Amino acid sequence: RSGPVRDYPNRIVRGWLPWTPGRITVVGLRDGREVCRDELVTPGAPSALVFDSPRRAITLRRDGAGRPMPFQLLCKVRALDGEGNPVFHTDEQVAFTVEGAGTILGTDNGDLGRPEGMDARTIHLFQGRTSAALRLTAPGTVTLTAAAPGLKPARMDIVVE
Repeated sequence: RSGPVRDYPNRIVRGWLPWTPGRITVVGLRDGREVCRDELVTPGAPSALVFDSPRRAITLRRDGAGRPMPFQLLCKVRALDGEGNPVFHTDEQVAFTVEGAGTILGTDNGDLGRPEGMDARTIHLFQGRTSAALRLTAPGTVTLTAAAPGLKPARMDIVVE
């Protein structure tokens, strides 16, 4: 079925597009004038992992005695193709490692259909994404690495003050 969005129940277009190379451009119109535009490029094969924020600076709060209090940080990683496009149809197993005054509290990918232990340091990508929760405990630099076979690893440096 095709036609103007107003012809669909509740103006929600539902359907399935086959996974083929190319671009999909969506244009939002109001009174016949373009008000927004977005484009999605079909990605190629995954080639690298990247963190959403590759570098961070965290200042630890202090308790009444002046000791640093632990800080928890959620670090999200995704797969990209060689052109830098997000790859959503991949499920490689990612291994997280940490160096410095930090520990991995757990991992998650949001996939309810494939339960994996959240206390593990490895987890599969789900729709090209996963995450690790870190506990930062002392000043210094903490480095988190996410690696998967055949993909360039991601590295996140966190400066803890």
